[in-house]
Amino acid sequence: MMYKNTFKLLFANYSKVWKVFAYLLFAVAFIVGLAVACGFPIYNTLLKAGMFTELGDIYADFLNKLNLHVFIASVGEWVADFVGVIFSNIDTLLVYIILLAVVVFVFGSLIVGLYKFAYTDNINYFMNSSVNTPFTSALITNSGRNALYQLFNLLILQPINLSITILIVLALNFINDANILWLAPMAAVLIYSFLTSLKITLFGGWVPAMVVKNYGVIKGLKENFRVCTRRFFYTFSSAFALTLTVMFVNIFGGLCTFGVGLIFTLPASICAVCVFNIVAYYTNIGQRYYTDANNVCAPIRQEFTDQFNKHKYII
Repeated sequence: MMYKNTFKLLFANYSKVWKVFAYLLFAVAFIVGLAVACGFPIYNTLLKAGMFTELGDIYADFLNKLNLHVFIASVGEWVADFVGVIFSNIDTLLVYIILLAVVVFVFGSLIVGLYKFAYTDNINYFMNSSVNTPFTSALITNSGRNALYQLFNLLILQPINLSITILIVLALNFINDANILWLAPMAAVLIYSFLTSLKITLFGGWVPAMVVKNYGVIKGLKENFRVCTRRFFYTFSSAFALTLTVMFVNIFGGLCTFGVGLIFTLPASICAVCVFNIVAYYTNIGQRYYTDANNVCAPIRQEFTDQFNKHKYII
């Protein structure tokens, strides 16, 4: 039900996907411009040290030999050389490194992630009353709480995202046999889907709780943990199915259209995850909602079930 209703709501509000896409283009372009300005001295230092030429050689060698184990080892050596070049020029680059880190990881996360609240707020209004609300006004209205949420997101969820990436790289490092190299992409997709689905299940209700019940960041996080324990495995399996769908649509859509299809699939995928989060939240608290202009979904009131389970042994 969560999986099916996610796509019903996504397509019923598909015009919002393009607004999210336009916002992300503007935000990413703005951050990249700032990053280039802050990182240009770092780029010149790395260019003079031949780091980009070395990286190109590593990639060309991988294409020729298709040896994933050697490729990962070579990238590890390149990273060590990269760190060595940076530290040998740290006196002149330190200020630019700090500026670049602040722009990309702090300011970038803050600006790029602002769409989540606005889009979730739009979907929430539609689910409640089948009414479409403006994306821009939602972006402005929720800017205060949104900015605070992004700071907490930077401290809590970004390390989790980094950990997922590291775990995937470590797992792929075990695939060093050329005969089973074709399993590497499939293994990466499955590991990423499993861990991302777990993250969605555990933290996906954070923004919906803040939007639906007008909670602050801390209270919204507490509400998220309270709700995510309900129907945990059902939510996780639905999230896993969604994540796999999103991954395969983007992979095959990108490959079949030489990357052009990603213009359509990536924004829709980002929005689909936001829709799933609020659908899962509504389902887990047992709140009725519109799936389109003519149909209403009425989940079981989980509060009643919890109350019954709490008191059924008293008699």
